[in-house]
Amino acid sequence: MRVMHTELIDESLTQTVVELTASRDGRHFSRVGNRDILIPLGDADQWDPHCHGPTSRPILVGDELWIYYFSAPVLDPKKVGVEKARAAQISRIGLATIRRDGYVSMDAGDEAGRLVTRPLTFNGQSLHVNARVQRGGYLKAELQTIEGESVMDYQLAQCDPVTGDVMSACISWGQKKLLRRPVDESLRLVFALKNAKLYSFWIE
Repeated sequence: MRVMHTELIDESLTQTVVELTASRDGRHFSRVGNRDILIPLGDADQWDPHCHGPTSRPILVGDELWIYYFSAPVLDPKKVGVEKARAAQISRIGLATIRRDGYVSMDAGDEAGRLVTRPLTFNGQSLHVNARVQRGGYLKAELQTIEGESVMDYQLAQCDPVTGDVMSACISWGQKKLLRRPVDESLRLVFALKNAKLYSFWIE
């Protein structure tokens, strides 16, 4: 997360908001999510309409990420005077929450879609998903070879559909819940979704 400055909203007041950024090395960051605001500013009559800034890294609490942030009005002393600007700048602490892994999702609507991963090498044996599936929707998965051929017994047609709002649903194919990966061979995962959001998946 980074604090990003935005435009003046009037002659004396600026706004600073929190946007989502990502980094693979902790040094170089890039904006993600189309620069959508991660923690919205409050209305003009609320306590946090002007300036936001995270106070720490997100904290995992149960199935939620807790983000503590400070907020304070930022008046331009050249416009309103130094004393008024200082008097108004009282910081307050707020708490924003989001579901675990809920920053981004792969979404599908009434028209079903598929998500194909790059070739994966893994040691775990059970596939889990964090997803929100609306009524009438589903999420399924299958294993494929690098060449795109379905692995027998792990096909979409055999997969038990995931439904509802789940944080850690274990994918199963009938009686099969354990994955089998040939030694020294990578496999792809294919997810089929309809009226669903896939937030994350993992193999353990």
